[in-house]
Amino acid sequence: MLKKIKSNYMILILIGFYFVTHLPSLVELPVFADESIYIRWAQLIIDDWKRYLFFPMNDGKTPLFIWILVPFQFLFKNQLFAGRIVSLLVGLVQVLVNIKTIEVLGGRKKTKLVVGLLTIVLPFWYFQHRMALMDGLLTLFSSFTFLTLLKVIKKQKSVVLTKENFIKNLFDKSSMKLLLFAGLSFGLAILTKIPAVLFIPSFYLSIFFISKKDFSNLFLSFFKVSLSMFVGLVIFGLLKINPVFGQLFSRGGDFLFPISEIIGGKWKETIPNIPNYINYFFVYLTPGIMIASIVGLFSKKHKTIIHILFWSGVSFILPIALMGKTVYPRYLFPASFFFTLASAISLEGIIVNAFNKNNKLWSKILVSIIVSLLISNTITSSINFINFSIFNPNATPFVSSDKTQYL
Repeated sequence: MLKKIKSNYMILILIGFYFVTHLPSLVELPVFADESIYIRWAQLIIDDWKRYLFFPMNDGKTPLFIWILVPFQFLFKNQLFAGRIVSLLVGLVQVLVNIKTIEVLGGRKKTKLVVGLLTIVLPFWYFQHRMALMDGLLTLFSSFTFLTLLKVIKKQKSVVLTKENFIKNLFDKSSMKLLLFAGLSFGLAILTKIPAVLFIPSFYLSIFFISKKDFSNLFLSFFKVSLSMFVGLVIFGLLKINPVFGQLFSRGGDFLFPISEIIGGKWKETIPNIPNYINYFFVYLTPGIMIASIVGLFSKKHKTIIHILFWSGVSFILPIALMGKTVYPRYLFPASFFFTLASAISLEGIIVNAFNKNNKLWSKILVSIIVSLLISNTITSSINFINFSIFNPNATPFVSSDKTQYL
């Protein structure tokens, strides 16, 4: 009981800290072009919903985020504030989802606190949760799908693969509700933004969180994930009732090279850009977090968890990096979910291993210094970014491509 009360206090403190850091100067940064478009679409729906409810599809955008913007236009006079407050509230829920995911992965109480704080202050998270853009909501629904599938896989009991056992365990009541929720969440993610489909490899990688990794259990987990993916795609398919459904795929060529061109040699032009994309994460997630994620790949504790999370992030980035004509940081932002979790778990493992009773004093001191440097780098970089965002938005330390867009 006492632990539950302390946990609730921790959540309340994080929520308070979230609003204190995110609400100030919310509309000081000038409106970004895409924000103004989305807000205008919401206003058109208010004016004539029968005509404009699916209007975003004409521009290759699924409409869920625009629909959510609509009621907030009635709540606030400042239209930009009304749009950005949506992403701010999305970010608050994201903090809770990240904490819960760490809990399901077996992270300690302090690790949950760390991941909560990281989701609040890291520049990538902080900025996206203060802009009226779709990427934050896409990340939230996709990460909730991952969390729900993770719960299913963690609960799965060892089975002997027979036809009867397979069907019985695939459709058992305890997991079926969660699988449907996962499918619903995935469907909402696609209704927010089509690149949600890039999370599919990470959903399948989650099957390796199962405790007993034999063929029967992995095979069953694969079909459970597939069932959720099918539900999500069916929800997306409901948009076909609208005659402009085909327009959703009309803008892909503006941002991506066709696969045929990539195979034909375009990869020689796109691959050299990958170091630049990696730099986005080192700037916006800070070097400390990215180094911690990479170091975790070689640690003994939580090695499997970190590998799954890290390569899940890479699996989201790779198609965009390989096929992208113009790749802005926000396109890669959803991968932050995996790298943030991986870094928190990694730091936990590094600290636990370092302070093992069998380790020598010099080893403990060395690890303490390294961890302190990583954390200090993250804190100073994040405070610097937040400070400029609040007090001098026009000097916010963006990477060059974002300076061109936002400033």
